Amino acid sequence: MFEKMNNIMIREGRVEDIPQIIQVIHDSIQSCVLDHQREESKIQTWLEKFDHASLIVDMLYNDCWVYLIYDKVVGFLLVSDAGEIRMHYVAQHCQRLGFGTELFHQMHHALLKKKIHQIEI
Repeated sequence: MFEKMNNIMIREGRVEDIPQIIQVIHDSIQSCVLDHQREESKIQTWLEKFDHASLIVDMLYNDCWVYLIYDKVVGFLLVSDAGEIRMHYVAQHCQRLGFGTELFHQMHHALLKKKIHQIEI
């Protein structure tokens, strides 16, 4: 089930979304600098883990969805077949607007269809 409304849509993530997904991840992590005590070296090391090749593998072996506004990825959620949320990011300018919650609900609905009733973070 996918939601579409006035150029806003949640759909399954695709390989061609990866450059935009990486940008959302970087933007989201960098917006949380205060949460990481401004330790730039740790943040940079963390950001380097998110590259095209690793995301391709993650997307092949897990379920993922993107939140699109005017065909631009502004949110991303990736969950394992066991119900473990592996990544859940929203671009800074779209945070606290309910987009992350909508991605979570999309994921939850899909997991229930698979008879997965427990979610882990």
